[in-house]
This record gives sequence, C-alpha cells and structure tokens, in this order.
Amino acid sequence: TTPAPSATRTYTVRKGDTLGEIAQRELGSATLAREIMKLNGLKDENIKVGSVLRLPARKASEVR
Repeated sequence: TTPAPSATRTYTVRKGDTLGEIAQRELGSATLAREIMKLNGLKDENIKVGSVLRLPARKASEVR
C-alpha cells in the first residue's frame, strides 16, 4: 500500500544519486527503492538531477 500523503517527505535528486542509494541513505535499506518508485509513479529507476521525489516519512527502522 502507498503511504498517505501526510506520511511523506521530499528529496531532491543530486548528481550521482541512484534510487538504491537514496533508499539506503534516507530510508535505511536499498530494497526500499521499489517503494520510492511506487510512491512516485516511476516505471523504471531512471531519475534526473533536480527531480523532487516523495519518500516515506520514516526510516524502515523507525516503523513499528
């Protein structure tokens, strides 16, 4: 399921970023890259510098 909009935050893509790296750094697990893709309606892992992505508000370790 997709988190409610209030349960999200944003991240601006920087040069050299990949979805896996963003997921690892921001959410605590590279495997959450697919969640970022679903949340943003992405069909593949291609992202552009300057794009603003929605991320789940919490890291995986903080979800209970």
